[in-house]
Amino acid sequence: YDPNEEEELITVFLSHRVGGLVLHSTEHTPQAIEKIRKSGIPVVENGNIPKEPLDMVVSYSNRDASYAMTMHLGRLGYRKIAFASLYSVHNDRSQDRLKGYLAALKQLGHEPDPRMVLETGRGLAAGAEVVARVMQSVPEVDALFCAGEVLAAGALFECQRRNWAVPGRIALASFDDVDLLRHVSPSVTTLRLPRYDIGERTARILLSRIIDGADHLRGSVVDLKFEVIQREST
Repeated sequence: YDPNEEEELITVFLSHRVGGLVLHSTEHTPQAIEKIRKSGIPVVENGNIPKEPLDMVVSYSNRDASYAMTMHLGRLGYRKIAFASLYSVHNDRSQDRLKGYLAALKQLGHEPDPRMVLETGRGLAAGAEVVARVMQSVPEVDALFCAGEVLAAGALFECQRRNWAVPGRIALASFDDVDLLRHVSPSVTTLRLPRYDIGERTARILLSRIIDGADHLRGSVVDLKFEVIQREST
């Protein structure tokens, strides 16, 4: 995600006099914020729940979801829980997922270990790389929470390639319940996110503002929550 690219796109959309905007990120340049506010059009942010919404929000808390999964792993008895995410620069979702992980470690009474917090790029190869890296640097690690489904799949395939039993040698957990994670073996413990509901509710409230002039929705924050799905990988 590049906030400068988002600003350019917002500028283009506003020049076409759009009736509203849906922004998946909640991290924007000051210039983008100024342009949106000056335009007066309704906006829905739906990638996270920000502290200071631009207008309306329909999403779930990335921090709370990450906290819930880390606590779930801790309650299952895992004590050396590593965390892997996409690069956090200009990525409020990755930043909040890390915050949730660290808050859960504190609640569980586990000391955070910088060697067990990894950032990487996208793709299956990135997931393979992070599990290999953490297993080499912290051999006693017993769980890896990948804050992205592709990372988790890549980590699982690398464990299978190296004959590391999952969850016998290392447990794996993911973020987002995509179809792949249900049908690999072992199936992967993950967080089920209300993606369809987010899209539907986003469209409904945006259209209500545009068509019906529903000003009472201005500033509304809809938290659609998430669900921890326990599967074979933990």
